[in-house]
Amino acid sequence: RPNIRKFRTLSKFGAAAIARLNPNINIKLYTEFLDESNAYDIVSFYDIVLDGCDNLKTRYVLNDACKLAGIPFVYSSIYRFEAQLTVLGMQDGPCYRCLFPEPPADVPTCGDAGVLGMLPGIAGCMQATEAVKYIVGFGEVLSGRMLNLDLATHDYDMVSVPCRADCPACAGKFSKVGELPSEAVCGLDLPAPSPAQEVPIVTAHQLRRQISSGKTALVDVRDNFEFMYGHLPSSISIPVSLMRKADADGKYLDRILQQTNGHDIVFYCKSGLRSKNVLVALKKRLDEKNIKASSLDGGVVQWKRENPDFPVFKFNT
Repeated sequence: RPNIRKFRTLSKFGAAAIARLNPNINIKLYTEFLDESNAYDIVSFYDIVLDGCDNLKTRYVLNDACKLAGIPFVYSSIYRFEAQLTVLGMQDGPCYRCLFPEPPADVPTCGDAGVLGMLPGIAGCMQATEAVKYIVGFGEVLSGRMLNLDLATHDYDMVSVPCRADCPACAGKFSKVGELPSEAVCGLDLPAPSPAQEVPIVTAHQLRRQISSGKTALVDVRDNFEFMYGHLPSSISIPVSLMRKADADGKYLDRILQQTNGHDIVFYCKSGLRSKNVLVALKKRLDEKNIKASSLDGGVVQWKRENPDFPVFKFNT
């Protein structure tokens, strides 16, 4: 657990810095961690919440508290040069569990991945803009849509983020924060790769040649939202979130086999971790069926880096 004394000190410094910028702001300082026991009591006093969380569990807790309180929250996440922004929990709009019904399996920390120094400020200003739009009532709030931006190229994309019919939070299948899963227990239950579980990988350069041959099936294991944002040509979307208990019931593999027509299979995701984990779970049964399968090394991130001229198909929104 983080050092609570250090956290309280940083919180006080942050409050003091805001007060110096604008002494007319009413600042209420919370010196405890946001969790299932206090989230609803905290957020229910406010009209809108800006998400500055640094971990997935807190985001799920925050989402559920805001749903119960009937208030939206402005979500943003950052990675290296990229940021995502949307407003969740609006009436008839999606919530965080619609966006990520399962915790993403390959989320590095900012310390591991690195973040361009200006990016948090830019994303924060955009969050503040959405909050002002909501409070004042002008413009079009980013509900049901997500803005994706890449400062390395200044690419800006807008994608639709629909509500999910099976979302337990939107369906009101809970009466207090903590009743819905927020930790790894609602994750994918995949075995972590180890030296004894190494699986075949294919580089972006090798995959480009395989695509040209027309004998390889590409299976995108990311969530539907990620697939809509961009995917490799002729890919099949079969999210790993559909897998349960390392596919003990075989239903996930059956779905893959029904759509790949006996071709060799390349699994891919954003960074290569989820796809590798999927292959770890399925490799023995794929071998038994004499189906060659591999994982794209580095995922979509590496693919774009090595193939800037090759299309990554996107949906129009």
